[in-house]
Amino acid sequence: MATAIYARVSTETQEKQQTIESQLAELRRYAEAHDLAISREFVDDGYSGSRLERPALDALRDAARAGETDTVLCLCPDRLSRNFVHLALLLEDFGKRGVRVLFANQQVEDTPEGKLLLQIQGAVAEYERTKILDRSRRGRKHLARQGIMPANKTPYGYDYHGNSAERWQINEAEVVREMYRVFLEGESTIRGLAQELTRRGIVTKHGKRVWAPSTVRNILANEAYTGTAYYFKTSPAVPERHKEHRAYRRTEKTTQQKRARSEWIAVPVPPIVDRGTWERAQAQLEENKRLCARNNNKNRYLLRGLLRCRVCGHAWAGGPNKDRTYYFCGASKSHSLYTGDKCRARAVRTERIEPVVWDTVKGLLSNPDLLVEQYHVQRGREVAREADAGKRRRKLEQDLEKLGAEEMRVVRLFREGKIDGALLEAQLTEVRGKRDRVAAELEACRNAVRESALAADAEQGIREFCAEVQAGLEGATFEERQKVLRLVVDRIEVEPDGDSGTLYGILPLPREDMVLCPREERIVESIRFCYFPLRTSHFRFLLWYTSI
Repeated sequence: MATAIYARVSTETQEKQQTIESQLAELRRYAEAHDLAISREFVDDGYSGSRLERPALDALRDAARAGETDTVLCLCPDRLSRNFVHLALLLEDFGKRGVRVLFANQQVEDTPEGKLLLQIQGAVAEYERTKILDRSRRGRKHLARQGIMPANKTPYGYDYHGNSAERWQINEAEVVREMYRVFLEGESTIRGLAQELTRRGIVTKHGKRVWAPSTVRNILANEAYTGTAYYFKTSPAVPERHKEHRAYRRTEKTTQQKRARSEWIAVPVPPIVDRGTWERAQAQLEENKRLCARNNNKNRYLLRGLLRCRVCGHAWAGGPNKDRTYYFCGASKSHSLYTGDKCRARAVRTERIEPVVWDTVKGLLSNPDLLVEQYHVQRGREVAREADAGKRRRKLEQDLEKLGAEEMRVVRLFREGKIDGALLEAQLTEVRGKRDRVAAELEACRNAVRESALAADAEQGIREFCAEVQAGLEGATFEERQKVLRLVVDRIEVEPDGDSGTLYGILPLPREDMVLCPREERIVESIRFCYFPLRTSHFRFLLWYTSI
């Protein structure tokens, strides 16, 4: 029997406390005691049990689908999922493929009553998770009302000692005061102040020698320096648009949204700057924001965030120069924070590059045959590589089975009294070391061929994607065009002469579970939730910007 182990922890704190290792150790002991040969171990570090999209869990489901395992061993149901519906879906999925699911901490009978009990436990786990989150939130609020900061995330300049008579200690107060002074009296831009701090050799709170403008701005905008820190200012939220396409996210709520000021909890702290100084800094920040070219709606940049330099790899930005607007390499300006020589790539006028990119993308989406052709060209390149990986995978699977049998043989010799505990430990350490190395190489091989299984219906998915966005291409507004480009363009690498570039697009391959998404919701606004842009599935087109 090929047994796959699955373990999961929810937070980075649990990772540091090595609770994954304790789970794996207990599961290995269970497997030894019940003569189960472990073929693979699937581990999700720091992924919430309320999310179905987890890399190791998906790999486990792929293995079950491919017939590579017939048993899944997990510590308890809430390690598999803390969502009642997801748990039922997973158990049904494994059951359809003839894979039994075992839990080390409890026995589940394969009867209607046993399945009902397991589903009830899943619902209870989901309820307990909600209760834990609520108790934790109320506990943090109670501590904050007592003047105790629940989290040790103190602003730059402060050290917090919760058990000390003087909880707050000021360390870099002079640096903070100097930052406000320079900002108000000398260099009144955040970027300039960040450069000045870097030039002086002052290190950040985390010991970095280069100051980011965002760090400087957070210090200048933080009201805590006037003597009052606030807790519960923000709450986790789902961003309107993720910064990049990513298959897996540890949590869906990756950004923060501000709460109403009435919900904030004030915590007194030692002041570093007076209220008047802080308010003048806020006024200067607002003035800088008003004058910033990025916030000037007179000039809009269709390709913002999509252009990269072919020479140095840095992102390009947009900006005006006299009566024209340009895209330029971020490392080409004298005020750049990047180290090394200044990039010499030529700037490109917006009216040269934007029409070329939009017409190219519109033409592709209006003719899905071109995208399908690109997909088949790419698949042709990968067939040979996947064939080699498939042969290697079969050899590694055989090696893994032999090592599993070797491990069971050593355990059997110990039970029969033919070897002592010291020799048992030494031999098991050697066998498990080999098994871990083989398992790691096997996982790499499986990753190499997994894309073909995920993209089995790729051609149909590409055509459906194009059909859904075609209707809005003609007469699209600036915002609509920008949204479409960000969905299908991964990046555009601009040549140093500024006359040509390469567009790398994302093939809109369907998700394996996209049937869970209602058809009527599959519109441009939610298309990223229905389609899974595999990072290796790019198409490429060369672009030439004709002179205007």
